[in-house]
Amino acid sequence: MDPLVSALVMVSVVLLLWAMLPSKDDKRRETFEQEDWEKEFYLTPRFEDVERHVGWKVPKAIRHLYENQTLVLAKDFYFLDPDDPAAAWHVARFWPARLFMIEEVWPTYPDAFFFAMTLCHDAYFVPARQQFDDPLPVFLLHRNGEVTKVTNSVRDFLAWQRVPASTYHWGEEKRFSRN
Repeated sequence: MDPLVSALVMVSVVLLLWAMLPSKDDKRRETFEQEDWEKEFYLTPRFEDVERHVGWKVPKAIRHLYENQTLVLAKDFYFLDPDDPAAAWHVARFWPARLFMIEEVWPTYPDAFFFAMTLCHDAYFVPARQQFDDPLPVFLLHRNGEVTKVTNSVRDFLAWQRVPASTYHWGEEKRFSRN
């Protein structure tokens, strides 16, 4: 084969392969589509499906939590307990209120609504079958099965100061304002 023809064929193949690669715009579009799907998944709780599956009503305090879209989409931060300067409660991610989460992700623990997790896969929950919905205490179920009471009220917990995990360092609590 003529070297010029061979070079033209090689250049044509390279250009064809290059044209088939996804562009930056394609990657951006995929990222936006993923972000849109994630927002939809987290911001449209399916409480009726959850209630039908578990056999009890989702507590009002939890319904109120999912109305705070900014909070539900937040990732990797600490809630700082105003009553205990040494207490900081990590939240890696809130969990969507979806049937899939109950069936595939929630720990097996009776009559509890799980709403968030830590990086260590410990899970925050509230008791589900209480006579009164307010105040509704918050607990943390550790992977080893131990349960720790975080606070007496979801409302209080959600009102605590939040600090990004990237800026929080154990033992340096005083660098954050408690106002």
